[in-house]
Amino acid sequence: MQLQDDLLKQFADAVNSETSGQPSDRTVYAEVTRVDGNTVYIKFDGSDIETPATSMVKVGVKDRVFASIKDHSVVITGNISYPSLTRVGEVYITLRGDGLLVGRLDKKTNWPVGTYIVVGTKEITIYNDKHEALSSFGVDTIELGKKSTALIKFCGGKAIIQLDDGTLRIRGGNSVSAIGLSNTYGNYRSEVVCEAKENSKRVGMQLLNGTSAISSVIVSENGVSVTVPSGKALTVNGKEVVKVNGVVATGLIRTGNKWINAHSEDVLRATISPPTGYSVVGVSGWSISGGPVSTSFMYISGNNQLEVVVGNLTDYGNNFSATIKWFAIRTTGVIDGGSQTIPW
Repeated sequence: MQLQDDLLKQFADAVNSETSGQPSDRTVYAEVTRVDGNTVYIKFDGSDIETPATSMVKVGVKDRVFASIKDHSVVITGNISYPSLTRVGEVYITLRGDGLLVGRLDKKTNWPVGTYIVVGTKEITIYNDKHEALSSFGVDTIELGKKSTALIKFCGGKAIIQLDDGTLRIRGGNSVSAIGLSNTYGNYRSEVVCEAKENSKRVGMQLLNGTSAISSVIVSENGVSVTVPSGKALTVNGKEVVKVNGVVATGLIRTGNKWINAHSEDVLRATISPPTGYSVVGVSGWSISGGPVSTSFMYISGNNQLEVVVGNLTDYGNNFSATIKWFAIRTTGVIDGGSQTIPW
C-alpha cells in the first residue's frame, strides 16, 4: 500500500536512523486504531498519525503489533498482544470457519493425523481421524460419545458408564462398594442403591426422612425385606398383602353371671366383636367359674353369638360364668378358588 509523502515525513524520525542515501527496511512498534475491510489503521509509537497498513496476521483494535516499512509501504508482520502460533513440535494450530483447530502432525509425512479439537464460539468439539464428532462441550449441553456405542470411564476405570446394544449400564469395580441414585426434597431423600461388598451384597429402593426409613424394599442373600409406613398397606396389583400378624385375630370374652340350680343346666351367652374384615371361626380355650360342671358345650352362631351349655353338678344352686378365648381369620379380599371336582 503506497503512503502519502506528507505522512512519511511526519513519522520519518520514528522509523529512520542515520541516512545513508539507500532505501531502508525497518520494523517498528505500533497500535491498531481501527480496521476497515482489508485495511488496518495503526499509530506508530511516538506518532499521532493514523497510518493505513496491510496485515499478514489477524489483528484487532488496540492490539500491539510489529510493522515493517519498506518502499513506502507498511506491512504488519506480527501481533504482540495475540501472537500467532501455528506449530510446536508435532502439535499444530490453525483457524478455520468454525473455530480454532488443534491437532497433531505425522513426523514423517508432516500431514495432520489422529484426533483433533475445534474450539468454536459456542462449543468445543472433539473429532476422530475420520472427521466424525465424538464429544462436544457447550454452554448448556455436554455430549459424550456421539456414536451409537460409548464407554466412559471415571477414576482410572473404577466406575464405567456404557451404552451397549441399547442398554445403558452404570458399573463399578471391586473397589466401588456401592452405586446409588439419590434425589432430595427438604429432609426427604429418595434413593436406589446397589451395594456389593465382601460381607454385604444387596440392592434396594428406599425413601428416607433424615436417616429413618419410611418405605423400602431391600433384596439380599437373606431374602427380600419390605418396610411399610405405619398404618399403610403393602399391595400387589392393587390388593393388600396380608401380613402374618394380620391373618389371625384373637380375644377374650366373658359371659355374664347366671344362676343355675343344683343338678341343672343352662346356657351362658355373649356376643363376640372381631375386628373389621375378620370372621370368628372357633375358640382356643375357656374356663368356667361357679363350681364343678358336668358338661361344657359351645356354639357360635352366624351373628358371632357364643352359647355355652353348662351343667351344675353341685347339690346347691350357684352363679356361673364363662371366660372364652376366641380366634378369627382375615376374610377381606378373599379370592374364590371355585368348585373343583375330579373327573372319572
